[in-house]
Amino acid sequence: MQFVSVPFFIFLALSFALFWAVPNRVRPFVLFVASIFFYLYLSPKMVIFPVLTALFIWLIGMEMEKNRREEKKKRLLLFSGIAVLVLCLAAFKYLREIRIGDSFFIRVIMPLGVSFYTFRAISYLADVGRGDIQAEENPLYCFLLVMFFPMATSGPIERGSRIIPQFRQEFVFDPSAAADSGLLIVLGIIKKVCVADLLAIPVDTIFNNIHDYSGPVIVLGAVLYSFQLFFDFSGYSDMAVGAAGLFGIELTQNFRAPYLSKNFADFWKRWHISLTSWLQDYIFIPLTWSRWWDRLFFRKTMDERKPSVLINIFMVFLVSGIWHGTGFTFLVWGMLHGLYRVVEELIKRNRKKKKKRSGKGGVLSIAGVFLLNALTNIFFRANTIGEAGYAVTHLFTGWNLASVLTAANIAVMMKTLAVAYLFIIINVFADRIIYPGGSVIEKIKGLPSLRRWAIYFALVLIAFFMFLHGNGGYGNAQQFIYFQF
Repeated sequence: MQFVSVPFFIFLALSFALFWAVPNRVRPFVLFVASIFFYLYLSPKMVIFPVLTALFIWLIGMEMEKNRREEKKKRLLLFSGIAVLVLCLAAFKYLREIRIGDSFFIRVIMPLGVSFYTFRAISYLADVGRGDIQAEENPLYCFLLVMFFPMATSGPIERGSRIIPQFRQEFVFDPSAAADSGLLIVLGIIKKVCVADLLAIPVDTIFNNIHDYSGPVIVLGAVLYSFQLFFDFSGYSDMAVGAAGLFGIELTQNFRAPYLSKNFADFWKRWHISLTSWLQDYIFIPLTWSRWWDRLFFRKTMDERKPSVLINIFMVFLVSGIWHGTGFTFLVWGMLHGLYRVVEELIKRNRKKKKKRSGKGGVLSIAGVFLLNALTNIFFRANTIGEAGYAVTHLFTGWNLASVLTAANIAVMMKTLAVAYLFIIINVFADRIIYPGGSVIEKIKGLPSLRRWAIYFALVLIAFFMFLHGNGGYGNAQQFIYFQF
């Protein structure tokens, strides 16, 4: 069941109506049933592993709670539980089939959203093991942590300490909050259908025929794909936050104007925020506090100039690359982002005097980070590592008037021209308005009633007609990019 589809909107409306029609004590169960149905609609096979994951973390959590005073046993349960989850995730991502004998084999199908709910499950066990939260006695809340349908397929990666108390709250219907959530869903549809899916046309043309093009078109494709990825994923995130908001549940906002970042440290505080914060809390900080590198090589007190922190930063992005996909393209993508962050930290350490940057310098920094990120996204989008290698090695070829004006290049650029102004305007709208001055919803709510409802109506019409006629017909929106992870 795609988020941008008629069946999903019908399902969401029916779930919303039933949720608020029943007594408060029954509402978490309604969310559980709706989430089960969501998975069953996708495929009956898809529901098995998330159910087993939820049961597993509930049982391990309860055992850790019983053995809270027995540190060794509790740590054994914690590490065993995390190891099982990581091994299952690796098996689903990297194994295509399991052979038993010469002729019999079992095909391994990766469950939808497994990367996301596995990280939620790991954080729950880690938080219980560290004593940050108590283990849930009611398995229903572990099921909702893993399977709650707005965040089931592509996040956000919520923590049990943040999301579970919301499932246990006394739900009170707020018409204004419901209207805001509905508007956020509409904005998400517009990002996806009006921008991301249109940008996919020239992007697919370039990357599916990468050997036909040289530097100018490859750079163009990388830039367009960066915008496609942003609007696709942030559109999904808006819809997920909006759908959860209809039930009184507040999810984490995953984006805060990432393409206004002046360095990569800032970029990763604005891009896929729930993943970045998860990697920081459950990978980087434990590695840093363990001081494993210093114990292994230095065996003395830790010096901030030693390479341990830099290595930990690099390892975090290596994990991020592995988490995203199984190919070498994602591994290289993660390693490059790790390298950018390590270089930034080295520059920061060796800078003796802080120099004030002019506004021009700030703009140049933003442009530089965006372009470097866009070129790195070649590895994220390329079909194979060989095609990515071709693209990178041909970035500086064909930069002459005759090459740029070849028929193939003009054909691709003409396809791009139809959507260029649209994505530029919406990017300015999203980055320059939403982030610096608060959410767009807050701005619209502050308008006079007539203007406010006129905007609501216009946005709904735009989303509706683009949904009907975009990408080949009725309800035929492309799949979200992050659904593959």
